[in-house]
Amino acid sequence: MNEQLTSYIRSLQADSRIATLDSASLKHVVVLKVLSILSWDVFNLDEFSPIDVICGRAEYTLMVKGVAQINIGFMRKHDDVIARLKSLNFSVERREQLAVMTNGITWWFFRPFTLCGSRPDPDYFCIVDILNQEPEHVSEVFLLFLSKAAVEAEEREADHAETGQSMAD
Repeated sequence: MNEQLTSYIRSLQADSRIATLDSASLKHVVVLKVLSILSWDVFNLDEFSPIDVICGRAEYTLMVKGVAQINIGFMRKHDDVIARLKSLNFSVERREQLAVMTNGITWWFFRPFTLCGSRPDPDYFCIVDILNQEPEHVSEVFLLFLSKAAVEAEEREADHAETGQSMAD
C-alpha cells in the first residue's frame, strides 16, 4: 500500500492540472482515490459515509463496524480552516478522535476531543501538502492516521481501554 500511495502522490505532483482543478474534481481525483488506496471502501456504508452538510460540500466519515471514527471536511482552496472546522462543529460532539480538513491539496489533522473534554479551539497537529512535500512523507502521514488498518487498530485499543483489558489479553 505504501508504494502504491507514494507512486500516486508522485503522479499528482507531476500533473500540472492538479493545481487548477475545481473542488468537485479534487474530491474525486485526490480525496476519494487516496482513501481508496488506504483500503477504505467508499461504496460501503458501514465504513464510509458521505454527508452533504453545507451547500453541496461533501463531508466524509470513516467508520469501523458502522461506528464513526474520523471525519473529513472538505473546503474550498481559500477558506479559513479553523473557521470552517468550527462552523461544522463535527467530531467534538460525537467524540471522534480525529478530524481532518482538506481542500484536496493541503490536509490539516486535528484532535478535536480529548479525554478531558472538548476544547473551544481545536488544535491541528499535522499539515500535509500533497504537491509540496516529499511523497514518502505524505504517504507516511496518511498511512499513520488515515489507513483503514491504523484506524481499526486505534479502535481496538480504545475498546480494550474501555473494558480494562490489555492488548495482550
